[in-house]
Amino acid sequence: MKYIEKHRWKSIIIRWYPKWTHSHSRIHYRFFRTFKWLWFDVQRLDNHIDNLPSKTKEIIFITENGCDSVLHENYSSKWIIFDHNIGIEKYSKYNMKAKNIIPFDVVRHNLAKFTDKKIWQYIFEWDTPIMSTEDYYFRMKNPRILRWSELLPHEMSWKPYHYNDAKNITFVWSRRHNNAIQLESLRIYSLLHWLKFNHYGRHLLIRPPLFKRRYLSAEELEQKTCESYIAPAIQWAQVDDGYIPCRLFIQMSLSVLWVSNNLYVYNLFDDDEVVVDRDIWKMMDKAQKVIKDRKVDDYTRKAMNKVKEKHTYLNRIDELFSYL
Repeated sequence: MKYIEKHRWKSIIIRWYPKWTHSHSRIHYRFFRTFKWLWFDVQRLDNHIDNLPSKTKEIIFITENGCDSVLHENYSSKWIIFDHNIGIEKYSKYNMKAKNIIPFDVVRHNLAKFTDKKIWQYIFEWDTPIMSTEDYYFRMKNPRILRWSELLPHEMSWKPYHYNDAKNITFVWSRRHNNAIQLESLRIYSLLHWLKFNHYGRHLLIRPPLFKRRYLSAEELEQKTCESYIAPAIQWAQVDDGYIPCRLFIQMSLSVLWVSNNLYVYNLFDDDEVVVDRDIWKMMDKAQKVIKDRKVDDYTRKAMNKVKEKHTYLNRIDELFSYL
């Protein structure tokens, strides 16, 4: 981790949302926790003008589009700001090319598809407008890094799979208009194969009381995922742009078999480490075969070792610092 060592003397500030009010509050907390473990001078401060540090001190910030307005409006040339998920409008507004503000994004292998003006794609698959050509080139110039495991290498402890009679299929994510087809296919497969399908999160098609919203704490999420027969990660149109979610690395760090319809996972892992197929039924058939052949432990041990080596917050921080 040569870049971490190179910048160890610098102070770090993580801009954060109030605890657990946004998915990025969890990400920023883990950044803070990792820097703390590395013995950096690190603080977590929210987006308030009273929390601005001295403008004469050299500081590295890690922030996100939704909680950085005060930071940009009161910018100091002594600061270096890594800003995640920033929009091109804000980039233009604050003239970031003239400042040490480094927007970064998570890897999407096929951003070019967004430049196509396909109205059906917006209606049925995406919640945001189709990306313009200008925005596409803007994003391609920025640092683009993969997601990460929440656990650090020393916190990962491999555990064998429990070959028992439990047939719980656990899916933790919101059910939306754009993933409804995939989830319905998974639900029907579970029903016809005598598996118990459990969905935790929001259901944006059927509202209470027909569907009771159930949110899981981090501890519940880990427990239910680890105890599942299969805990598939079903994605929607993201499988075409190459977005690989953090849950990939999180599940592998918990010794859980990775089962997904995202073929881009093969860019990172071998076919004896993950179970992947675009077709939901074929995906589930493959996963059940790995379980019945009692090969889960072989898959999860190899996958966890690769995550330990290449896909933790240590790796991502070192990669971000390489842009300084």
